[in-house]
Amino acid sequence: MSKLEAAIKAIQLRVKDYGDYFASYETRTKYALIDPVLRALGWKLGNPAQTQFEYIIPDSSKRADYALFKTEICKDPLVLVEAKKFNQKGATPQGIVFSEKDWLWSLRVADEDQLGSYSSKLGLQVGYGVLTNGNEWRIYDLSKRGEFNEMILANFRVLNDPVVDCAEHLKMLRRDNSQWPGL
Repeated sequence: MSKLEAAIKAIQLRVKDYGDYFASYETRTKYALIDPVLRALGWKLGNPAQTQFEYIIPDSSKRADYALFKTEICKDPLVLVEAKKFNQKGATPQGIVFSEKDWLWSLRVADEDQLGSYSSKLGLQVGYGVLTNGNEWRIYDLSKRGEFNEMILANFRVLNDPVVDCAEHLKMLRRDNSQWPGL
């Protein structure tokens, strides 16, 4: 089993045991459900030349949760990650209401718009945009033009989809990836 598959399995177990705890705060989601995946993909979260947290979006008071850089000389991030808290309880787009112990996995259109706005304000034309709540991961190709929701490359759920499929989708975000979109 790869390091990435092991991280995904650990997240699945963590959510099973402590899902309510992560649902309370975005910070908990980032620390326990997103950071392990990024580490398994080869990103050194303690190295500001590779990873910057709360990355400032110019001409606004907004901040992206993570900006990942290929090298110290890169001016712009190759991966921009916007995190949301693990759980958003309530109704699905189909109007089905879940009970207290069920989780609504879907990220919202407003979350996608937020990431698209950040990418646009930064003028990013290469790399990936990622929107995640620790379970659902949406990966966007920032080299494409048009509506942001049309740039989507992958949309999967760590708790619902096979581990090997999740790992395959996430591999494009590896730090050692040599095929960044737009480069």
